[in-house]
Amino acid sequence: MNTIQQKQKMLKSRTPNFHLLNEWAKKGLAYLHPQGKYGTSKLIKSLNLYSGMHVLELGCGTGATLADLHLISGLHLHGVDISPHMLHTAYQRLRFCRIQHDIHLQQICSGEKLPFPDACMDVIYAESVLAIVDEVLLPGLLIEIFRTLKPGGRFAAIDAIWKDECKVEQRDFINQRCLNHFGMVQSLTNPANKKDWQHLYEEIGFSIISTLDMSNGTSERSMHQINRCSSLFTQLKKLSILFRPWCWYNQIKAFVLIKKWHAQDGNYLKNFLFTVEKPDKIRNAASTFYSSNTK
Repeated sequence: MNTIQQKQKMLKSRTPNFHLLNEWAKKGLAYLHPQGKYGTSKLIKSLNLYSGMHVLELGCGTGATLADLHLISGLHLHGVDISPHMLHTAYQRLRFCRIQHDIHLQQICSGEKLPFPDACMDVIYAESVLAIVDEVLLPGLLIEIFRTLKPGGRFAAIDAIWKDECKVEQRDFINQRCLNHFGMVQSLTNPANKKDWQHLYEEIGFSIISTLDMSNGTSERSMHQINRCSSLFTQLKKLSILFRPWCWYNQIKAFVLIKKWHAQDGNYLKNFLFTVEKPDKIRNAASTFYSSNTK
């Protein structure tokens, strides 16, 4: 059994059946990332999108951002996720908005290659995905993003990462508690802070365009156009929980756990938007990094 399989087996053995993301999928929640709609607005602005671009959302969740991007004419949109619950709700959202034939969704498996050829995407983005990926699998995922992007292509990611002053012991304590309660960590301990993430991106071969601290941006209004049909779907999906009493227990459980045990977790985190680019002249950094980390 290799290192990755051992790590996955260990995490599976201590992860509860209850998974917070699955419960959020049932409610059709949207913009599940730092700063919500404001964060998505900043991300979309950083992508410099225009007609004809091939765009991939990594961890598309319930499909809200893809539905918003559909309002930009001429984009070729793709979304992937490892969660069948999230993808099911995303399909429902796109059908509700009557755009299911314009956006291609696909389930992927953790640790496997992305189901796309080399250098086929102009833009890839992720919202609160990388910081909760298994740290053993993260380098390989970034290499896949690098491989799938065209030279000069752009990748942007919003994530809540640890503040510099947060001690390792505190990170581990919060992550273990989140894993026990919700089936996932709050944020990776390695890489942990802004400097760590920048270093990792550069090791893979990306050029860093910008690193934006969004922790104090909640007072600004959303700057991107919202798909109103998608917003209506979110509200109707939330209301549908009222007619499914069997879902109430986990929804109430999640609410109580967050309020009682995790209300202060955000004090140790900062919200960042990383925007990086695949250079036109590609060096061998990605393959070299991967080889040195899988021996």
